Amino acid sequence: MIKKIFLFVFLFFCFSLFAENKVDINNATVEEIKKIEEISPKLAERIYRYIIEKCGIKSIYEINEIEGINAKLFNRIKDKIGVNPIKQTKIEYSQQVIRLIQELIDEENLPENVIDYLEDMLLNPVNINRLTYEELIKIPNLSPQDAAAIIKHIRTKGEIQSFRQLRGVQNLSNYGLMTIKKYVDYFDEKESKKDVLTFNIKQKFITNNEYDNSYRFVNRIRVNYSDYQLGLLSEKSSVNLGEIELFKFSVELKNKLFLDKFILGNYKFSQGLGLAIDSTDGRENDFFNKPSDIYSTRQVYRINGLFSDLTTAKEYGLYGAAIEKRIKNFIFNIYYSRDKKDGILNSDGTVNYYYYKPDNKEYHNNFKEEIIGGYAKYYLPFENLIGSYIGIGSLNINYDKEFKPDWTTLFNTQQVTVTDPDYLNSFKGKERKIQSADFQIIYSRFGLFGELAYLLDGGSAHNLGARYDTNRGNLLVLWRNYNSKYDNPYSRGFAESYGRFDGTILSYDYKFKNIDLDGDGVNDYYYISNAQMKSEAGYYVQASQIRINKRFKITNAYYDNWDNYKYDAGTKNTYRTNNDRMQGEIEIQPFMNFAIRLKHKLQRKYRDISESKTNETTIRIINRVSRDSYLNLESRISKNENREGKIDGNYYGADYEYKFSNRLNLKSSFYIWSSNGFQLWNIEDNSIDFMDGKGYKFLLYLTNYINENFQFKITFKAKFTDYQQDTNYTYYYADGSSIRNFANEENLILLKTYLNLRF
Repeated sequence: MIKKIFLFVFLFFCFSLFAENKVDINNATVEEIKKIEEISPKLAERIYRYIIEKCGIKSIYEINEIEGINAKLFNRIKDKIGVNPIKQTKIEYSQQVIRLIQELIDEENLPENVIDYLEDMLLNPVNINRLTYEELIKIPNLSPQDAAAIIKHIRTKGEIQSFRQLRGVQNLSNYGLMTIKKYVDYFDEKESKKDVLTFNIKQKFITNNEYDNSYRFVNRIRVNYSDYQLGLLSEKSSVNLGEIELFKFSVELKNKLFLDKFILGNYKFSQGLGLAIDSTDGRENDFFNKPSDIYSTRQVYRINGLFSDLTTAKEYGLYGAAIEKRIKNFIFNIYYSRDKKDGILNSDGTVNYYYYKPDNKEYHNNFKEEIIGGYAKYYLPFENLIGSYIGIGSLNINYDKEFKPDWTTLFNTQQVTVTDPDYLNSFKGKERKIQSADFQIIYSRFGLFGELAYLLDGGSAHNLGARYDTNRGNLLVLWRNYNSKYDNPYSRGFAESYGRFDGTILSYDYKFKNIDLDGDGVNDYYYISNAQMKSEAGYYVQASQIRINKRFKITNAYYDNWDNYKYDAGTKNTYRTNNDRMQGEIEIQPFMNFAIRLKHKLQRKYRDISESKTNETTIRIINRVSRDSYLNLESRISKNENREGKIDGNYYGADYEYKFSNRLNLKSSFYIWSSNGFQLWNIEDNSIDFMDGKGYKFLLYLTNYINENFQFKITFKAKFTDYQQDTNYTYYYADGSSIRNFANEENLILLKTYLNLRF
């Protein structure tokens, strides 16, 4: 017996010594991998890059996917490699989630309430085998074909128990695989976690607002317990600290009262391709942007469903009650909303149009809007057509005041005449009735989809598209037709631009009447557009995420051709103006941690009766200097030609981020630009900044992760602009004052603080 024990201890000791000599491939550095005798330095870098891109591997057999590793080499090195989970602290994972959310905001332009939903999924990954098709397609960049492939695999071959099995799902694209792995797990949470009370608190303190030097305070809290959720949001300004400018609340119940979901209070809802209703498509209103600045336009697939609304966006949300119920292959939604909306009134008390400008309270709550809607979706019960459905919807919008568009309310009649069909064909009356139908057919890697929406006694909007997924990327074709009589304020279909009057005289507020509404001696100006798409007809072709090889890929390439509707006052006929845009972006990765992105855009576009041509090139170099830092260099050259001549602009920028520790992170940015009448833009944090004239700016972002639940961020911005006076490009308000963009100089010092508390 003693000999057996001794032998066991000896063998265990020998095994331990052997195990200690293994390289922990998930947590190893490049130098540690190079120490494996059979692996060359180039192959070591390739292995390291693969591990980083995959966020770790589950089994040593996964390295067989790496170029340069064959069966013979694998057999020689497999006993020298160990696979342990990536050593990641809670703070590091929290940082990773925050960075991923920021990427989604910058690249996908997702609405704020959807960001909250995805953040919850990232922080609490769920068992992939428990997700429905409806839940899967809410994950960004996961196509309907990918979601259908996962569901079919689970139904026919059993549950997915590892990343390796997920990778083996038939017809799941590689891009979809890399997307979904961040959101899911492969086992159930312990039952004891179900009834835990959790709090998610976010606070924002924004100082020195860019426009009026005011302070803003935003507080939001979400309380979750089992299948219950309570949400509260408040916002106030230093202009009036005693007054809450915005208050929202929502009570959400899941799997209660014989319903799958019930929401009382503020909520958002989206269906189909967004032609009938998509109230989710709004971004946080940090700087009182125009609708065209805060809404995503080139979005084909919508993240559909019913969500609580705790965003700071005021317009186009719903307030009331909504339910969702699933009965076998049917999903039913019924929703009711009654809320006050902002609008411009005519002299007789009728409503001229919706209005969007929070800083003019004279337009606030000028009319009441009541919405009653329903939507039913039926999933086809065929195993080879998982994810295929047909849906029908009905939406009634009633007002307490009559809508009567009258351009004489907006303009001095002796100065201008409005001939834009979108305005002349605007809705008139007190009730809008919208009927819609949509469908989706999925077979293997091919998808066909479309939506049809009608405004009774009015116009229509149509979408029809097809998509094909491959392991190397995806191809998309979409046709659209929205006529000018389809005036639906909650319509958010794929379009060139929002809002409805973009590029017409109605988008130039300096041409409007000079009216001092608040009696402060300063004239107030209108902006009457809203978030719905402009009337247009055209087709769109796109190829994205096309990987040619490991070092070269086409990230996105598309061609868009569309017509806008115009009105000829002489012939009194409506005609079309043709526009097109071609844009392509490629990424070259010559070696590890270094990438070059090249983007080029050609555009021909009509604004009113003026044709403009744009030629724009952007070069971006991304270099991860070390695990703790990266350097981003960007340059853009833009040229535009219109009836007033040639204008151009260019800028050069650099971003550098350094991670001092797991808790403290610093990012700095510097940009310099020169523009001759051409407005340049770039993304700053989670907003878009416009640059014209000549100038430079400096930004600092200091982020402190006190713990995994507490994030503190300070943003400093200094922007200095010099405008060249040029009579060819100087416009004036009707009262004779020059518009702001053509002042001699403009300097800005901005400080924002952000507090995110979650426990």
